[in-house]
Amino acid sequence: MSYRHRASLVLGASAFALVFHWSYLAFINPVYGNFGFAYHSPPPGHLILTLLFSIAPSFWLPNVLTRPSQMICWVLYLIVFIPSMFVPVYIEFRPLDEIAMLQAALLAGFAIISLGGVLPLIRIRPKPIAPIPFLSLLGFASVMLNLWLYFQFRGRFQFVGFDRVYEVRLDAMDLTQNTFAGYAWMWLSGAINPCLISYGLYFRRRSMILAGCAGQIFIYGMIAMKGVLLSIFVIPLCYVALSRRNAQFGKHLVWGTAALFVFLNLLNAELGVDYEGPALWPSVLVLMRTFGVPGLSTAAYHDFFTDHPHTYWSHVKGVNLLIQYPYQRPIHMEVGTFMSGEENLSANAHFWCQDGITALGLPGIIVASLLFVLIFWVFDSLAATHDIKLTGALTSVAAMNFSNASLFTSSFSGGLFLLMLLLYWMPRPRSLQAQKSPVSPYPARIAHDALNC
Repeated sequence: MSYRHRASLVLGASAFALVFHWSYLAFINPVYGNFGFAYHSPPPGHLILTLLFSIAPSFWLPNVLTRPSQMICWVLYLIVFIPSMFVPVYIEFRPLDEIAMLQAALLAGFAIISLGGVLPLIRIRPKPIAPIPFLSLLGFASVMLNLWLYFQFRGRFQFVGFDRVYEVRLDAMDLTQNTFAGYAWMWLSGAINPCLISYGLYFRRRSMILAGCAGQIFIYGMIAMKGVLLSIFVIPLCYVALSRRNAQFGKHLVWGTAALFVFLNLLNAELGVDYEGPALWPSVLVLMRTFGVPGLSTAAYHDFFTDHPHTYWSHVKGVNLLIQYPYQRPIHMEVGTFMSGEENLSANAHFWCQDGITALGLPGIIVASLLFVLIFWVFDSLAATHDIKLTGALTSVAAMNFSNASLFTSSFSGGLFLLMLLLYWMPRPRSLQAQKSPVSPYPARIAHDALNC
């Protein structure tokens, strides 16, 4: 990459870090201070150190993406890493020297997952099947899972505004607890519907795009997960961003996100902090929920596990058969009650919290990062014979999941391993086959069918 492009990335990361600081002071703390977003003015030296830690990954993150894991890294960088640098400093649950150790561990963890994007790939011989059987299997799975959800939620479908999502979601969680329906909606929203949309975009099949979007809307009407609804916009945006030759994805993402923050801050300044109408929702969803909460979760998990026993991964099904789980309820419920005093608050968090700090404290961040690299080393290897436009769009929902879910939940329940199987069997167009798969030639008939599907 040229020095000019790298300088643009570093400046963009610096701009985003500064506008995040502005957003916290101007909106998140004044409006949601009673939700835990406190502000204690840090010493200038520690604030400068936080800024330097925040922009450090911009010196090595790729501008042009070649692997899906690099998409995940960029999303985690903006949504999780930078907020997790600043918010614990603002809240100051722990002394600043302990927070500095947390920041250093997160920087080391991020460096590890970034290195995963340059590892030599495994030579996996895929087994692509013809488009018609592939789409038939995908369609059959989609129909059966949607029918299961229809009968499970019969009479409960309601398309609610973002102000009522938690009410609907709690009812849905109670209904799906200990049933297969929970896996059904997560596999649909995290793998099958994103595959339909991405495949439809890549092969220009409008019916598949509409089917995938309709499926996400159907799931939102039952579960009220905002990320599921927003995915119908996120997936096409990622596809468009990756479609231009040598598309500078990193630069466009970081500067675009900084510009969005500036726009929302100016809008909030015009509306005033007492405004409570629909025009506030974009700021609530973007500034507080998407970017603020991951930083708050980092501070809360770090504080909780300073004085409480670690799980040593006994919170993961299977491991708990070997190691005794030290709590009565799931860990996200324990931390939620610790944060708020409310029994029903679920404090779901990113994998560095739920699989790192929860299991082993700060050293757990390193272990969780190594597990991340291992999983996406296989994922990148399976995706190597596909176009990055397709795999990047396909992975965008998984990227959103990793910012708010355990590594194990995202991989098994959330559909990441199902995406791996889909990539293994998915048809390849002939042009990409010739360029990227010299060790695994496919029948010309399959390639021709893929191009014309």
